[in-house]
Amino acid sequence: MRNPTMFPILILVTVMILAWQGLSPQAGYGRDGGGTHVALRKGWVDQFEGGKLVIDDMSYTVSAKTRYFDKNGNPISRPSLRPGQFVGFVCENNSVLNDLYILEPGTGDLRPKIETTSRPESDPRDNSGIRFENGVWRN
Repeated sequence: MRNPTMFPILILVTVMILAWQGLSPQAGYGRDGGGTHVALRKGWVDQFEGGKLVIDDMSYTVSAKTRYFDKNGNPISRPSLRPGQFVGFVCENNSVLNDLYILEPGTGDLRPKIETTSRPESDPRDNSGIRFENGVWRN
């Protein structure tokens, strides 16, 4: 003989298990965060010479296995890359580039403006010997 009250309880338990898995903390993205996928880093290309690529003042090594992709994910050649482009990249051991994607920067990805403090024209009362000549400070 069947028990008619077991079916609603079984459905309730299933719904609770699915809800619990959705609310439980998930592993972070990227291998460093405990996930299984590599994290895509982002940055601005500063310099590209020989086997080195500088992104946001960090130097990375380019190998023969490095793959390059455009904004649509299509493969491109290495000479298509130039300084000033915003890229996403996957690197191995924080030094060797595996994949490099040219990206469109979002509002949070814009380069911050670097404001330098300019020194005022030399003060004749200054005895340090430092003076401003033809746009260059001299001592």
